[in-house]
Amino acid sequence: MGQYLLKRRLRHVRSVKISNLCVGQRNSQQLMWFPSYFIVIENGKGQTLYVSEVQQGSLYSVQFNELPPQDSPLTHFTLRLVAELPERLSPSPDEKLWFDFRTYKVDLNQVKHVSADDIIESYNAPVLELVDGDYVLPNVSMLTVPKESIRTHKRANSSIKIKKSFTFNYALKLNKILEYTSQVMEESQQISERVERQIQDEHKRHQWFVTHLRDYNHQLKVRIQKKQLDLRRLRDSVEHFAESEEKDSQPHSLNDYYGNTYPNLIQSRNRLESMRAKKLAQLIGIFQTTDLFHVRAGFVTFNRTLLDSSSSLYDRLTLDLLNKTKLLELATDGSEASKKLTSTCLGYYTLFVTLIATSICSIPLPHELMYCGSTSTVNGTTPLYLDNIKDIELLSQAIDCFNGNIIQVIQFLKHRRTQ
Repeated sequence: MGQYLLKRRLRHVRSVKISNLCVGQRNSQQLMWFPSYFIVIENGKGQTLYVSEVQQGSLYSVQFNELPPQDSPLTHFTLRLVAELPERLSPSPDEKLWFDFRTYKVDLNQVKHVSADDIIESYNAPVLELVDGDYVLPNVSMLTVPKESIRTHKRANSSIKIKKSFTFNYALKLNKILEYTSQVMEESQQISERVERQIQDEHKRHQWFVTHLRDYNHQLKVRIQKKQLDLRRLRDSVEHFAESEEKDSQPHSLNDYYGNTYPNLIQSRNRLESMRAKKLAQLIGIFQTTDLFHVRAGFVTFNRTLLDSSSSLYDRLTLDLLNKTKLLELATDGSEASKKLTSTCLGYYTLFVTLIATSICSIPLPHELMYCGSTSTVNGTTPLYLDNIKDIELLSQAIDCFNGNIIQVIQFLKHRRTQ
């Protein structure tokens, strides 16, 4: 049997008993009593493995029975005894307070056996019940009573011969041995099955590769057949269209096609222009309620007096370029009210140009505009506002980029004006 099977492990601990429980000074006559206790078992990394139920303690000992089997084969662990603080010492009597009463570092390979006749002298000594008896920590002092000092009652030898029988203690030890042996056999069987499974998987790997390669080869053949069938159909379609074109190839057929299609294109173009003009008129009507069309502070002009039938909506709409010099002076020396009004108007101008370019006329703009009210930006980060501006150079760059977008929109609208 391997040495690792002979080592005591944490899952072999059946119960824990705290002997000679002392809760006061050793030489003091006044002892302090704690109402309840529970234990916590932790591994070397501080991870909790088990927390017991609350036990009512006495002034002498406290017993924690029926510890569940642990899956961990650890021999080193930490045992903490946690006690409840009495009501007279608690700052809030209505609330239960707990504290670490004792902490023990346990090494199951270093514990020493204690028999039923031994007397434990140390205070607060933990006694571990294992499968083969009770054990204490190495630093626990014990008093061993010699067998000679134990007086036994002597009586006369009986003439009746007593036949030795199989006692209950022998049966109990045999049961423990059989239980331990069956556990070892079960672990050995599991390990052997795991090793055998790995060996079988290693031998089956070649067969697995062969099977999957055959499936992949079959899939490739099916795909090739399908592609060949599609290629044959395409060839038949091309030959059919070629034959129909040869039959219908007349000198006047192409002209007839364009002659019938051109009026439809003109009608579609007129409907598209009508829809664009209608959307632009609605957009102008919405923004006329803002300061964007104001004579003094605005940047867009819409001439309502030009009512000639030949004039279009594009003739009456005028987009002004931003005056860089005037805006930079206003950002440096202007009042806060003027800055806020101009920043708001610039935000409306940004939204107005963006809607014309994206939603109405589909005009590609060289610079991206981001409408954020009175703090709109160009190209994501460049500020196009005067209020709380920190860098005048960035504002100058934003004005140049915005003027480039306005020039793009003006050129598009200029081609649609009445000549």
